[in-house]
Amino acid sequence: MSELTLDDVMAAIQSLRADMRGEIDALGDRIAALEARQDETERERDAEVDPETLVMLAAAVTSYLGKRVRIRSARRVRTGADGAPAWARHGRAAIQASHRLTRGL
Repeated sequence: MSELTLDDVMAAIQSLRADMRGEIDALGDRIAALEARQDETERERDAEVDPETLVMLAAAVTSYLGKRVRIRSARRVRTGADGAPAWARHGRAAIQASHRLTRGL
């Protein structure tokens, strides 16, 4: 059995560092991509509704109601961490709160 020398340990450390460098670089690239996607998502969320979408909304409401409508304002609905809009979460909470729970039957 041979004894380990300081040179052997240092060589092993250098080898591990070289192996980890590629993984660290890959993680850095993934972080940069996620940050870019988050920035893009925030810009889209804060953007105004484009005129084409407003026209399509007006056409859909007009065909549903059977009379001409004018959309005065529209905005994007923000979503929470679960991906659901605030109005959907509020609606679910209201429905769940309306149920009468009986305890101790």
